[in-house]
Amino acid sequence: MMGEDRKGSGMRGLGAVLILLVTLCYLPGAHAVNGQCTSAFMATVPLTSPSALYQPGEETGGTFATTSSANCNCTGINLGLLQTTHYQGTTTLPTLADPMGTLIKLNDYFGLRVAFNVGGSDRTVPFNATTSGVLLLCVGNLLDLALGGIHVNGGSYTLKLLKGITGTQTFSGTVASLFVRRVNAPDTGVGNEFSRLAMNISVTSTPSCQFPAGSSIPLDLGAVAQSAFVEGGVPQGYAPRSVNVSVTCSQVPSDYVTPLDYRFGGALASQGNFITTSLAGVGIGLLEQDGDTPIPLDTGIAVPYSHITHKTDYRVRVYPTRLPGQPVRTGSYTATIMVTVTVP
Repeated sequence: MMGEDRKGSGMRGLGAVLILLVTLCYLPGAHAVNGQCTSAFMATVPLTSPSALYQPGEETGGTFATTSSANCNCTGINLGLLQTTHYQGTTTLPTLADPMGTLIKLNDYFGLRVAFNVGGSDRTVPFNATTSGVLLLCVGNLLDLALGGIHVNGGSYTLKLLKGITGTQTFSGTVASLFVRRVNAPDTGVGNEFSRLAMNISVTSTPSCQFPAGSSIPLDLGAVAQSAFVEGGVPQGYAPRSVNVSVTCSQVPSDYVTPLDYRFGGALASQGNFITTSLAGVGIGLLEQDGDTPIPLDTGIAVPYSHITHKTDYRVRVYPTRLPGQPVRTGSYTATIMVTVTVP
């Protein structure tokens, strides 16, 4: 009998889990800038994705809040006159062009679209924008942003997978900052932020592979004359039996090109390159389908995987043999070959 086992990568039985912690932070130590407004508000937005997220191009997102008050410098600000408020969204990370708006490249797997709602419109980082209006109030501790001529109302983010994911990919760090200043363009020095966005992201995807032939494949090696056995080789006049050990996989990204890892071993024990059986002196050997190359035991074998068909195409040939240095006993025998397939 020939049995198979299968191992995936990462955690078994779990769909893709996406956990994001989004943080709006304030950096202390800002120097006074005429007309600049900063905020000590910190927002945290947890998100757990309810669906599998692993294919390239897939997206998920949400919104975050911004403060309703700010610390503003009023030097040089004239009340009762038409004033222009300047907004600037920045990032220190590289950016990528995208049809739906610029992405901040967090790593090779994650692109993030961040938009702050400024002046009633969502503005994708990086951006420069202005609003104009009559300024009625300027105080150091501004409790009503709209009354003070500042129009910021939260924001949104969209995570886009740049590459398919198997296993776990993470990112943690600051991704974007918003600066606000009346009259003049903002000073974007560290500590002058109106809002700062940081994210902690973890995406886990666990592929699953199955043997179409089932979890256990019975195989009859037939009767072989005792005199036909060859030490460590195929019996004289014997045709090794071909077995299909292909697998079909799910939750493997469409851009996945890495071969799967196959490993063969015996359920009881092995001697050299042969699996022992229940009959003294008789072992089981394995050969590649298209030749006489022995398949090593307990050794990784790279087998190509097709993302088009979602499967491998792999067969091996099985034969009985005389174990080195042992006489072959007569009688029936059984053996179990374990096949383990891993998505790297």
